[in-house]
Amino acid sequence: MSPISSGFQTALNGIQHGLKTVNNSAQVISSISASSVNTEYGTDKSSSNETLTSAVLQMNSAEIQIEASSKFLAVQDRVLGTLLDEMV
Repeated sequence: MSPISSGFQTALNGIQHGLKTVNNSAQVISSISASSVNTEYGTDKSSSNETLTSAVLQMNSAEIQIEASSKFLAVQDRVLGTLLDEMV
């Protein structure tokens, strides 16, 4: 695999991983929200709060990963464009 296609693949893998993390975190958040509606008063909410906080932080981290991978993909695209322009 060439360095250019490897770079594209790396960027795409980063974007896919970030999107999976966002999806998983969203499922956790929605399940916590749904379960909090169904719980009775007086239940222990600290573990739910910790899980919710963790899911939100993972989602934020995934957002940063997606942005970084997208920027890396844009750089790879520009480099390839420059190389092709120089060859012509």
